Amino acid sequence: MKKAKKQKIKMNIWMRLHAAFTIFLLVSYLALGAFGGFGMLGDDLKGKYAWAADTTIGVFVDALPGRPVISATASCSANVSIVSLSWTQSEGATIYSVTRNGMPLVSGFQTMSYEDNTVIGGQNYSYVVTASGSSGDSVSDPVVVRASDCLVIEKPDPTLTLVSFDGKEYVSGNTLATKNKMFKITGTTNMPNASIQIKTMPGPIFVSTLQSNINGYWEYYLPAELAVGSYNFVVMAADPDNFLRNVTQNYAFQILKQDEVIPVPPVPTPVPTAPTTTDDNGGGGHKNKSSNDGQTKSPAIVQENQNKGNIGQGAAVEVGSLAIKLKRDEVFRTQDLQMTIIFGGLEKLLSDQKNKLLDLKYEILDAKGKVVFSNEGSEKIFGNKLQKAIHVPEEFPNGHYKIRISTTKEGKLISAENSFVFVELPIFNLGGGIMITYSKLISQIGWLLILAMLLLIFMLLMFLLEYYKYKQALTTVAEDSLAKRGMFSRRKGVSP
Repeated sequence: MKKAKKQKIKMNIWMRLHAAFTIFLLVSYLALGAFGGFGMLGDDLKGKYAWAADTTIGVFVDALPGRPVISATASCSANVSIVSLSWTQSEGATIYSVTRNGMPLVSGFQTMSYEDNTVIGGQNYSYVVTASGSSGDSVSDPVVVRASDCLVIEKPDPTLTLVSFDGKEYVSGNTLATKNKMFKITGTTNMPNASIQIKTMPGPIFVSTLQSNINGYWEYYLPAELAVGSYNFVVMAADPDNFLRNVTQNYAFQILKQDEVIPVPPVPTPVPTAPTTTDDNGGGGHKNKSSNDGQTKSPAIVQENQNKGNIGQGAAVEVGSLAIKLKRDEVFRTQDLQMTIIFGGLEKLLSDQKNKLLDLKYEILDAKGKVVFSNEGSEKIFGNKLQKAIHVPEEFPNGHYKIRISTTKEGKLISAENSFVFVELPIFNLGGGIMITYSKLISQIGWLLILAMLLLIFMLLMFLLEYYKYKQALTTVAEDSLAKRGMFSRRKGVSP
């Protein structure tokens, strides 16, 4: 009996130690969250739950669009290197987007092919297609292709293409119309990191300056609402190394009432065309076609391929302009977004000419174009530049954002945009792009604590099982053992 009592005491000690250690791990995890912020702890738990939920849902439910399969072919056309992309149709997908070397190349496509004429011969490019639908996105496997070396001696003529308007693919000849008073347009140019200037008119007039990415992709959100009516987008793309190398396009569009029907473009009929002549206004020798392969044009593109080289030095500058140059396009949490604001036609912008004061509005937009931060103030301008630092709120999730700066002068809204990435401040930088951030460290420690608690719970169950077997063994006594102790005599026929 004494031996059994000692065993029981040892078991109770082990169970108490086990429970104490489990509680210690749980308290440590909560203390870790309190130290790093309960918001971070909540995000970490959401991430772990999302990982588990995705694992479960991925096994039983597959409501995402089908996964596209992409192919790429390199070729040359008029000494221009071209990569022709095509991909399979994805069931459930409404639009397609293409990334090149991890950066957006084009978005808002309904078709299953695209020609990339912004590549450099002899270089390798990796392409990925994303199929987007109402239930989410599906991403293709990457395809790598080497662009053909076409022996280009000069830079090709600059190009500018409107890809999507208010979330729908733009098809040349279609009427641009929407019922939304604020929307997004996207486009491409064959000039990497090109300066894009967009003027919306006749009124209210918006003059906005932004920058394409290294692939020539750009996107623009209207900075304010437009009323119902007819408008024009005048879009100019300029080479950042040579501003005289630029191209301008003019697109007409309409904002309709909610009860109006978006017009369907008529079926074009072939018409005879007269010989075309080259333009003489600095467009790099492009031919201005009077029709689209013998087809009549809609009012949306009557002025396409015209007025090249005029915007930015004429109508857009007459009301002044802004441009944003970021110190770096990657901003770490707890650090400021540092930039240089460059003014064009400053005297036309100043609200206080004597003191050189300018009223500016600062906005941060998320990846969906929603304004998540806004601030206003009067700035004293020296020269034509302003150094500015804006603190990005630390509670913002990691991701891609835009900084937009705007001012209003005589009823005209002048704005500029630039993109940046908001990431965690690394604790350790091991080089080669390997960085350990604070939140990643907290998350990994959290995983270790959770796994340790699960292991201890498993061990606790094993202890309980052993304890149950032990107690059962104590209460199960053989008849022969009782007879030996004289508790009752042996029954006949029972052998010792």
